[in-house]
Amino acid sequence: MFFYFYFYTFERKNMQIEAEKVEWYIVLKNWFFNNSYIIFLSYSSCFLIFYLIYYFNSNLHGLLLDYADLIDFLKTLCILSFTAGIFTVTLKYFQYLKVFEGEFNRIINSQNFESKLQSIVSTITFSEDFLNKQGDLTEIWKKVTLIKYKKEFPELYYKIEKNIKNNLFENNSLDKYYKNVQISYEFELAEDNKTINVKEFSSFTIVRNSIDDFFWEFFVTFSQQIEKENNQESVLLIQSFTRIDDEKIDLKKCIITNQEENENFVKKKYSYPLGKKKEYHIERCFQFSQIIEDDRIVSFSSSHVVDDLTVRIKLCKKLQIVFEPVGDNLFNKENIFQDRICYVNRDVFLPGEKYKIFLYRTHDNN
Repeated sequence: MFFYFYFYTFERKNMQIEAEKVEWYIVLKNWFFNNSYIIFLSYSSCFLIFYLIYYFNSNLHGLLLDYADLIDFLKTLCILSFTAGIFTVTLKYFQYLKVFEGEFNRIINSQNFESKLQSIVSTITFSEDFLNKQGDLTEIWKKVTLIKYKKEFPELYYKIEKNIKNNLFENNSLDKYYKNVQISYEFELAEDNKTINVKEFSSFTIVRNSIDDFFWEFFVTFSQQIEKENNQESVLLIQSFTRIDDEKIDLKKCIITNQEENENFVKKKYSYPLGKKKEYHIERCFQFSQIIEDDRIVSFSSSHVVDDLTVRIKLCKKLQIVFEPVGDNLFNKENIFQDRICYVNRDVFLPGEKYKIFLYRTHDNN
């Protein structure tokens, strides 16, 4: 209705301007053609009302009985007028469509419309709701991450694309994260002056995104020589100090699912079933040994996000350490403990290695 009123007003103004320049009968003719649909439809509507009253009112029907032929003629004329009015409206409709089409094309082709459209499309494309519905987020991440590199070094783009990896997008890193992680080490050099006995105590909370059953997996790495001497799996995980939600761990359920060996080291992957909750409070203790000439490094890594990490280190008088954060990880050293060294980071760690501890005999630097 707004558009109809707009064009109707526009035509009226044009007619007023033209009336000042041309003869009156031309103005009248133009007015008639421009408003013929109003004349036709007005006449047919008025006669229709009259005819309905005439047809259903017997008194009026009897009163106008002598004019029945005239009324029939006017009825036929009314039908023709109504048909002509509809035809004229249709022609006007197509005429306005042409005007709308031209106006619409002008708006679409304008620079202002293009910039607004680009802004809206960009907003939708990078919205969280839109991205969450995409099945190829990894590919999108690769393109966004490498777009600047492709511009500067296009010859290396495809080589880098094949090797780039986002640990945060891996399925096993999206099902949980660790918070309030506290790790305490006790290092003691044995009487042979080469074997380091290590006790690793840790406490943390596993936070899940569902209550579905899952396997909690963790690793421990130690000397190959120590493994041959002990030949017992239970020596590593100390049951009396390992608890899940304040209940002792069942070592029968804690199975080794993978083991990697090289000349000097053994890396074991443990798996333990959990479920029915979103949070699990873990206390864990490992006890193992390593030969300082073969392996003087103790490190910590995780394939999941870690929120808040504290490391405490207790040494015997025969050992000293160098604590080395890995990559961009930062730790603050705290001096509140007299008998141990403490490093703290209250921030979030992304998947990967967090730190390394290098062990040295005290007399090595003398």
